[in-house]
Amino acid sequence: MKNIVVISNFFTESSNSRPNLSYKYFKENNYNVKVICSDFSHSKKEKEVYSENEDLIIIETKKYKKNISLKRIYSHILFAKQVVKELKKLKVDLVYLNIPPNILGYLVSKYCEKNNIKLILDVIDLWPESLPIPSKIKIILDLTVNILWKNLRRKTLERSHFIITESNYFYNFLNLKKFLNSKVIYLKKNQNLEFENQMTSIKKNNSILKIGYLGNLGKIYDFKSLVLICKELNKSIEVQIEIIGDGEEKNNLLESLKENHIKYNFYGIIFDEDKKYEIMNQ
Repeated sequence: MKNIVVISNFFTESSNSRPNLSYKYFKENNYNVKVICSDFSHSKKEKEVYSENEDLIIIETKKYKKNISLKRIYSHILFAKQVVKELKKLKVDLVYLNIPPNILGYLVSKYCEKNNIKLILDVIDLWPESLPIPSKIKIILDLTVNILWKNLRRKTLERSHFIITESNYFYNFLNLKKFLNSKVIYLKKNQNLEFENQMTSIKKNNSILKIGYLGNLGKIYDFKSLVLICKELNKSIEVQIEIIGDGEEKNNLLESLKENHIKYNFYGIIFDEDKKYEIMNQ
């Protein structure tokens, strides 16, 4: 087994990109690796810029502006179909695939099953569960469209030879214990060890307590508790949150912080490790 294809609709060349870490791992272990990815950045809503790398197969993807829209769904369907077309041109022994989109998982897993290709599935998010849809609309969707959406994911899980999730929450929610080859993994780069050693030099400020949040601002995280904790702490010491990241819950979180008179700085997504260290070192 020498020919591996990494597939992701949200691939970036940043150090915290899971498909990129997988690509580098396979490459460093002397596999023949190709990456099939999109030329559109979901987080920035603009064209993704990649380095000159002959291993990247970049698919021209339909743009969309809203996270919840028919245009986005259409974009994902077209991307998934194009991915399968590109797979047909390659000699493939193993596919490492990120889902969502669920339609991507369904079509790629179907192709792998038909052509006897090993499939490693990495579940990076839960669709439709984590999407920011109003509760009343979600009830209607759960009885209609979401049934199909979940079935696409279920079929992909059943066809996979190995399943990876990023948390026990995902593992339990998807009931992956019924799949023999499933596992929760926690990625840790050597660079983080150096980062932790540097953090010992933090200078405490007795007049203000700064709390750092770095990661996805998504639907599945408990920001209500974060705000409540900060609100209670504010009674004893001034609190300020330093937020690095982005996601569907950004506006709700920032609005809640404002309403509760909690100071914050929002930096968005930062790929520069030195800049992240500079902020977190406070």
